[in-house]
Amino acid sequence: MTDEKIILGVIPARGGSKGIPRKNIRPLAGLPLIAYPIRAAKGSKRLSQCVVSTDDAEIAAVARAQGGDVPFMRPEELARDQTPTAPALRHAVEWFEKAQGARVLAVMTLQPTAPLGTSADVDAAIDLFLAHQPDADCLISVCEAGEHHPLTLYHQAGDYLTPMQTGLDPNTRRQDFPATFWRNGAIYITRRDLLFAKGRVTSDKPLAYVMPRSRSANIDEPIDLALAEVMLREGGA
Repeated sequence: MTDEKIILGVIPARGGSKGIPRKNIRPLAGLPLIAYPIRAAKGSKRLSQCVVSTDDAEIAAVARAQGGDVPFMRPEELARDQTPTAPALRHAVEWFEKAQGARVLAVMTLQPTAPLGTSADVDAAIDLFLAHQPDADCLISVCEAGEHHPLTLYHQAGDYLTPMQTGLDPNTRRQDFPATFWRNGAIYITRRDLLFAKGRVTSDKPLAYVMPRSRSANIDEPIDLALAEVMLREGGA
């Protein structure tokens, strides 16, 4: 088996989403969500190949109609509500390596539920990851925390609130907040040894690929679809 700097893209899209039923193929600005990572991957110059991993025949058909590569169906046991992402990624890597006779360096996860990443983001993230080899075992895309800053978050104890972030003055002006980032879900890169040896998608020290807020939408609830459509309309992606 040849050993190259192969980055395999995987778009995970199981059929059993709960928060928004059939979420991965819900329309956003006239396209199903899964179309966005497919387009980002197809426009990439750095991805070796990108496959859609799904257990659902309808999602597979929609993905193919959008130009996606669906060369296998994900086994049912890897598509349950409690199944983590790592086994599904490993299944895709094993398929690729058997089919191509080549060993991947890392797998890039592109989620339909974080649809605003672009081909340029895909390529820039790969370049950043490769530039930090062999030290970096993973990369995640993030954006500046803004309204999600830890200084704005609290625990509730009875009728009172306790700051989640201790050791900082909760009266600090927003413009003086220390730089903090939140994971926007658009891009993950996981080196093969982290995925196979430890069964993890990310480690405790991920490399950061910083994206602007305008391309950082994560679709968990119906209102997120409306917000992402506004961001698209205003030129976020």
